[in-house]
Amino acid sequence: TGVKLDQETLNLTAGEANGILKATIEPANATDKDVIWSSSDETVATVVNGVVTPVGEGTAVITVTTKDGSFTASTTVNVSAPIPPVVDVTGVKLDQETLNLTAGEANGILKATIEPA
Repeated sequence: TGVKLDQETLNLTAGEANGILKATIEPANATDKDVIWSSSDETVATVVNGVVTPVGEGTAVITVTTKDGSFTASTTVNVSAPIPPVVDVTGVKLDQETLNLTAGEANGILKATIEPA
């Protein structure tokens, strides 16, 4: 007589952990509990047996449909861009080893370069 999903919204990060959606068929003693999973945008998220894989940044709607009766339930999946990895500074260099200046005249400029780029 129906189907429900355990989450209305699922927030994931592209390329990171999958999400899990659980479908509950009503009534609990239904004979045919087979369902079909689908995604409105597989460039954002794919779904197989309730396992949602975040693919790319955006929003997709995951829908589960009962084979018996064609009842549906949906969850909105928001996929954010991956956070770039933290890269530690390993050094710094100046563009000149010596800077000769004369008091009261033009300023000198040093350029620092952080490593790695």
